[in-house]
Amino acid sequence: LLEVADILEKATQSVPKEEVKEDNPHLKNLYDGLVMTEMQIQKVFTKHGLIKLSPEGQKFDPYEHEALFHAPLEGKEPGTVAIVTKVGYKLHGRTLRPALVGVAKAPYGVRPRSADGVWSGHSSVWDVNEGYPVWDH
Repeated sequence: LLEVADILEKATQSVPKEEVKEDNPHLKNLYDGLVMTEMQIQKVFTKHGLIKLSPEGQKFDPYEHEALFHAPLEGKEPGTVAIVTKVGYKLHGRTLRPALVGVAKAPYGVRPRSADGVWSGHSSVWDVNEGYPVWDH
């Protein structure tokens, strides 16, 4: 059923909102039916303890997310989920399917800071191409 929910979500997201207007009643009715079906399946999932994971903007958690790629992105905190390509699900608190995500990382030449704002570790910069620290000598 997770695949059915994914298809319903993709179907509703693929319809441009400006196309769903009162002057096109057939498309509007079809779209509204898809949205209602998607909402109903999510209600049934929730009733049975299945929770949808859509972690955009959250800190990356390897127990709930699977990183497909890391990329330097302006305005995104390194280590946070920048893009969700496929939502995940938890069943009674356990990850059933991890969310497939893209994670933001620090741009080349920028040293990461710890949560308290202090430069972390050694004098290092992060290599964008490799994702490993490059130590200054």
